[in-house]
Amino acid sequence: MRPRRGLSPRRHALPPEPHGERPRSRSRRTATRYRPARRHARTVRVPGSVRALRRGTQRACRFRAPSLAHRGGPCRREDGCVGEVGLDFSRAHASTRAAQLCAFDRIVAACAAQPRAGRVVSIHAVHAATEALDILERHGLPAHATCIFHWFSGSGEDLNRLRALGCLVSVNECMLATRRGRAYARQLPEDALLLETDAPAWLDAPCSAAELEASLAHTLSLLAEIRGTSTQTLAPALAETSVRLLRL
Repeated sequence: MRPRRGLSPRRHALPPEPHGERPRSRSRRTATRYRPARRHARTVRVPGSVRALRRGTQRACRFRAPSLAHRGGPCRREDGCVGEVGLDFSRAHASTRAAQLCAFDRIVAACAAQPRAGRVVSIHAVHAATEALDILERHGLPAHATCIFHWFSGSGEDLNRLRALGCLVSVNECMLATRRGRAYARQLPEDALLLETDAPAWLDAPCSAAELEASLAHTLSLLAEIRGTSTQTLAPALAETSVRLLRL
């Protein structure tokens, strides 16, 4: 088809995304599904234990993890927080499966070769939990770092392997909206759980501290309900784990 008069086909093409970012969507509805719900910022009272993590949240928003896969050298001892790294074997990224496995293996190997006390590795595994766990086991990384699976959605067998390795799981509103996510949140021990927002939707997307806090508060409320406890009981335990890992 010929373009309409006055409109250039290039004008409507989406710009290429930098490596490692979530692709932008043409649909506003799709693009906003990963953002914290704004309505919670007005209706949810944020517990003091969540507010106590404000400083850590603001630091996390400014943090840019080093790219160990592209740096080429060994992992430096000062690399205390690594991630989010991992594997995404969903249909949109299936063509890069081999490259992803190579990159993640190099990152894990680098971290294992240069142990550092207190190192935290945040792991993303979409349709790839088994492969991610295989790589962690092969290099023995959980013995040298705290590995956190964000929004874990693997199989029940993968969950058992994850627990045996001593890995943690961070949960968000979207994870708790699924039946599997709720079941895992109920099964995991309290000290293996953390809160997250999975925000921003892409690098440098606008997302205020108030939105992050409101999303955390809503996730906390959902998690407490699923586990049959109160937010007053659950919040201090989760906050203690977060403070210990982030060394706040």
